[in-house]
Amino acid sequence: MKKTVFILMLFYGVLASAQLTDNSLNAIDVSAGYAENGFGVSLSYNRYISYSKRNNYFQFALLYTFSNIEKKGFDLPYNLITLNLGYFYNIPLDRFDKINLNLGGGMVAGIERINKGNKELETGALLKSDGGFIYGPFIGGELELFVSSNVSFLIKANEFYHINSDIGDFTIFAGGGIRVFL
Repeated sequence: MKKTVFILMLFYGVLASAQLTDNSLNAIDVSAGYAENGFGVSLSYNRYISYSKRNNYFQFALLYTFSNIEKKGFDLPYNLITLNLGYFYNIPLDRFDKINLNLGGGMVAGIERINKGNKELETGALLKSDGGFIYGPFIGGELELFVSSNVSFLIKANEFYHINSDIGDFTIFAGGGIRVFL
């Protein structure tokens, strides 16, 4: 009798553990839009906390910007290549969960390239810096409109504070895109 109960308990334990699932939802999104004095493209991966679009999520994003800045009469091209790691809080705006506002923030780190990495200008003048490693915090917001159960359109805006930037401390990215849930 004891053996039978023991075997049944083991068998039930295996069945119960087989019913456990990963209650997470993943999504990727691509957006493009205005970056400080230029154009930017963002690719994001979102890891939702539980299996629902109404929950908070972690975001891992790559941002690449193409911009120009005018300094002392020179029009200098510069690029930002950053990795953003953040946490976003989801706020449903309607009872059908078709429109959501996501607010969040986190850390940003990346590379700033000024004048395509050249320290010398066309006139022979030298730049003090050609860019380098940048880091700092960011805050962001996303307005999300679901067009199906697995696809949504995004309007997003992020403000970055680069503590050690040679160009400027604050930069913005604002644009639109599409998010697909996996």
